[in-house]
Amino acid sequence: GNYHESIVGGTTCGELPFFSETERTSRVVAEQECVAWLLTPGKWDELQEEEPEVAEELLRVGLKLSAERMNAIVNHVLITAS
Repeated sequence: GNYHESIVGGTTCGELPFFSETERTSRVVAEQECVAWLLTPGKWDELQEEEPEVAEELLRVGLKLSAERMNAIVNHVLITAS
């Protein structure tokens, strides 16, 4: 099956495979013109070195968003399976 999710402006996507250094299993398609920022592993290392408090907060926010998405997916599956 397929799972689709709309990501609103100002949030993140792809943080779980990025921070866990695992393979990506999805892709992003923009429905309209937008600006997307890419954090590379090299820039992440640089941020951790130069601004460790900012890097820690970014990681914390990324994990929180991932947890919220996982809860939404699990709830969707449970509702659909019922």
